[in-house]
Amino acid sequence: MSNRKGIVVANTVVTSATTDEYPVAEANDVLGGLHSAKTKTERNKIWRERRIEGMMCYVEADGMTYQLVGGITDDKWVPLDIGVAYMFEQGSPASAVWTIDHNLERYPESEVQVGDIWTEPTVDHTNKNRTILTFAFPVSGRAYLR
Repeated sequence: MSNRKGIVVANTVVTSATTDEYPVAEANDVLGGLHSAKTKTERNKIWRERRIEGMMCYVEADGMTYQLVGGITDDKWVPLDIGVAYMFEQGSPASAVWTIDHNLERYPESEVQVGDIWTEPTVDHTNKNRTILTFAFPVSGRAYLR
């Protein structure tokens, strides 16, 4: 265990608002940890000096979280199967068939919530980017695709 005293800061640490009592550092400004990016291209622009094996990055464009496994180069980003990759909401009018164009480039698992009830409709993946959920009668609710 290290006997270091104090904190080594390699970037600006500031309060996020004038009413905040404690300073913070943005996750994208520090080494490792959980970063976020709009696209995979932006994710790959994270400086090598801020990368460590095991760090994660959420990519907004595809709704996926990636982790660096086996090194810190761009080819070492591995998609993690965690969280919700896509959320679909069927509002009014209710429908017995929900066609979901998710563009996830895979066949996702789905969980469906109708009000306070979790239900299991018939699931048909017409291709890697479209899932069709079929219910016994018209319903409104949310589908969470993983």
